[in-house]
Amino acid sequence: MYCQMKRLFQVDRRMSSAYTKSMGVSFWSADVNRHPLVRCTCVDYSCQACDQSLHLCGSNAADLFAHIGATWELAGMMPAKEVAILCERRLATLATEPALLPCVDGRVIWCGRPAGYLRDRIAELLRIALAAGEGFIAWG
Repeated sequence: MYCQMKRLFQVDRRMSSAYTKSMGVSFWSADVNRHPLVRCTCVDYSCQACDQSLHLCGSNAADLFAHIGATWELAGMMPAKEVAILCERRLATLATEPALLPCVDGRVIWCGRPAGYLRDRIAELLRIALAAGEGFIAWG
């Protein structure tokens, strides 16, 4: 079976192993010390109005960075204004990217990705960056 994720992994040198490809990466609005700018104090502690974070698997996070033209690292931070500019530029030119089909590679199951997934995540990251204002976007 042809596996798009396996092909991408073989070509992609941004991460060193299947483990780091499948691990989760979170993005959040932060101050200069990487502390979250917004902490939800609502009853359920996780409302949409207060949520200033985005959670992706490692391969999707690396692909998101490649799509917006940023240098990928497993953890880091960048001024929110720079992230917003990168996201706005990419959203202005990005047509809906094709889906990645799910496949099995030995004991690893790559679940694939629906068409338009990265565009939607870039829009979410833009929302978080705009809300952060003069702050930063941290990830790790």
